[in-house]
Amino acid sequence: MPLPTAFSRSSYCQSLPKIVFTTLICFAVTLCRCHSADLHYQAKEHETTQGSEYAASNYRILVVPVAWRSRAYPMLKLSYELAARGHTVTVMMSRAYEKWTHDSLQALARARARRASHAPSVAVHEAEEEQQHGMIGMPACLSLVFHDAWDMEREGEKVVGTSPMEQFQFVMENTLDSCKRLMANDTVNRMVAEGRYDIYFGDLADFCGTTLAEFWRLPRVDFDSGDCRAGGHFTAYGQPFSPAVTPSYIAPVPSNTVLGFKDRLANLGATVLLHLLIHYKVNPRLQGFRRSLNATSYLALLPPDHPALHGPEAAAAAARGFQLLPPFESTIQRLLMVIVNVDWAFHDVRSVGPHFQFVGPMNADVPAPLPSALHSFVSEGGDRSDPRVIYVSPGSTFSFGDPGQAHLMLALLSLPGRYRIVWRARPAHRSLLSARLTALGHPGLMEVAQQPSSPPSPSARLLLLDWAPQNDLLGQPGLALFVSHCGINGVNEAVFHGVPVLCIPSVADQPINAAMVVSYGNGRALDLARLNAADGEAVVRQEVLEILGNDSYRLTSRLLSARMRSHPLPPVLRAAHWVEAAAAAARAGPPGFLVPAEALLPWWRLGLVEVWGLAAAAAGALGWGCWVGGGKRMVRGVCGLAARCRAGVKVKEACNERQKSD
Repeated sequence: MPLPTAFSRSSYCQSLPKIVFTTLICFAVTLCRCHSADLHYQAKEHETTQGSEYAASNYRILVVPVAWRSRAYPMLKLSYELAARGHTVTVMMSRAYEKWTHDSLQALARARARRASHAPSVAVHEAEEEQQHGMIGMPACLSLVFHDAWDMEREGEKVVGTSPMEQFQFVMENTLDSCKRLMANDTVNRMVAEGRYDIYFGDLADFCGTTLAEFWRLPRVDFDSGDCRAGGHFTAYGQPFSPAVTPSYIAPVPSNTVLGFKDRLANLGATVLLHLLIHYKVNPRLQGFRRSLNATSYLALLPPDHPALHGPEAAAAAARGFQLLPPFESTIQRLLMVIVNVDWAFHDVRSVGPHFQFVGPMNADVPAPLPSALHSFVSEGGDRSDPRVIYVSPGSTFSFGDPGQAHLMLALLSLPGRYRIVWRARPAHRSLLSARLTALGHPGLMEVAQQPSSPPSPSARLLLLDWAPQNDLLGQPGLALFVSHCGINGVNEAVFHGVPVLCIPSVADQPINAAMVVSYGNGRALDLARLNAADGEAVVRQEVLEILGNDSYRLTSRLLSARMRSHPLPPVLRAAHWVEAAAAAARAGPPGFLVPAEALLPWWRLGLVEVWGLAAAAAGALGWGCWVGGGKRMVRGVCGLAARCRAGVKVKEACNERQKSD
């Protein structure tokens, strides 16, 4: 029978019996036996990992992305990889992206096969078998759970132009409201309880992730798309860093350099502001939310032999009346690892604890063949030696403003005729663009591509699309420039494929990503307000010409690409190894063992403020005691020494006069 609209599930365990849904129970836990799903792959991985024991085990992993496709895609990609290795993986997704999720799984299957063909040393035999048997996109024991989550992506544009505090407040309140509904769903709670998952794998940006993991009594592996940076890691995990050399979060200061005084001042101010924001605004709200939860309701669903009901952790929870821990304490105690979706080749290089694993951008991959019409358009735009294609994308949510996007289009169309432009624009933004171009005296420009499914002929210069395969497009040899809002995923894809970037940031981490692009030298940045000013067209044209006319941007981009591609394993395989290691550690004992003690110290103890204060007080007391106790004697001694010096000078002068007279 069809599932009710409040909750549904789609199972991808093709080799198992069909799941029976009754009228009283909307959802049944998938009964999967995945240990033999990928024997060929595990044998190959056994060679690659040199006999790693955990690679041959079957783990049960609960994956909970946020409702934002650019953030959910790397987690879905990693989930597919883990399921293909034979692990039982359940992904909980927003119902708004059900079709997108199914389509992405098909694309991920093809990408996995391509990756195998490009990396024979880690060939995936199981993916080849799937292609031969027509099962592409159907990995064993990957299950999808769709629920009514808040659509963060659809609502994200509402915070453009607001303060960081307003952005935090908006996202947090909507996330917690959605989270409360999820935890009140008995069907979901029963599924988690009976699933006996080893780990909870969630997004760091989810304000409810820590609460869900503790509520469900699961050790946690966090996913960071790379946008939290050092300041976010400090406030979330207590990971220390130096604001003198490492950008925090809010202030767009240079990367990988010793900062000047003004930048250090701004960076320190941003660090303090973010810390105060989390400490006095976010954490109290989270703690109030956590106290309102009935933590015993879930425990009643657990079988008597469940590990969460036994051991020191269960005893401690009972001692505090099963109340959830404060947010930071819960974060540290239940944390196994943080998977960071960036590469050190393009990031703020700094010291981190062993619980942070930087695996590289999983969204960047070997490019797939483009659709025929798009390939025909792009292929006319040069090659690697003479790239002439410009790709424009403000992301899945944002735009470059009005009239900013019109200024950008007119500037690009004023370039020499050999350049081609692929422009991704949502329908709502496209209508605003059309109206503004008409107002500026260019009414016919929008007619070049009114039907995205029927692109213009190769002789046209501009192609407008509702959606574009960004990774595949950036991987084309003819790409000369990527004009972007500079979200972390898009920037990493551009770096991976060696394409220079023009950043036009607006909110959240975008300004500091743009500052990092400028610091590394693989692009330039333009303020959004400057683009939307009266002279925005001339300003952005000058920025574009500077990048296209200066080979240093292209050469630097290719250098960064070579560094990012220098690893022996693709990012998704590295990430899968670490998740397997975390799951093995979770079975062995309690989490939190990788978190260094420095994460538990307040800043003043970490900086030895009390030690330096005690040393200064001791030195001051010693000096004062010397002055008071022996002050007179000291003064007489100094005066006597001065007198002897003066007498010596007089004797010397007398001797000199005597010598002269002789």
